[in-house]
Amino acid sequence: MNIQIQRTKRQSLGLMITREGEVLIRAPKNASEKYILDFVQSKNLWIQKKLSQISQSRELVKSLNLENLDILKQKKLAKILIITKVKHWSEKMQLEFKNIRLSSARMHWGSCTQKNTISINWRLSLLPTELLEYVIIHELAHIKEKNHSAKFWDIVHKNSPNFKELKKKLKTFNSILQLV
Repeated sequence: MNIQIQRTKRQSLGLMITREGEVLIRAPKNASEKYILDFVQSKNLWIQKKLSQISQSRELVKSLNLENLDILKQKKLAKILIITKVKHWSEKMQLEFKNIRLSSARMHWGSCTQKNTISINWRLSLLPTELLEYVIIHELAHIKEKNHSAKFWDIVHKNSPNFKELKKKLKTFNSILQLV
């Protein structure tokens, strides 16, 4: 396990796992090595779980064979696919969006603005279609419910009965947001 310690003016210890799978500890300047190592040891199960998730995500991304990906070409294909799918699902759900945007966000798969512009991350076009459709359904549901209330999840469930499994599966691909 690769551990980096950053000494800062902060008052407490902070723990973070980087995208590269390094353990980053932010510690007060006066914290002893023993105090820091005891803290790391107390968080060992959490650290191992996160490192395992990162490793699994990397393997999953590798399985997509993205080494020779032509990003410009993929974005053009993604735009066609996403527009087609959003139009299909908006008709099926009887919800009107204002605009569709292709996103390159590093943290989110999709979003819906207050004015009903739907943004979908182009990287979804690299994943199984069911995941793209789940994100589209999720964002379209925000046209009717601008929050994650029970009503919102009822709309999602009505259009994607297995949304809980899809949501969980989508999380396994989160590292693709950073790698591609």
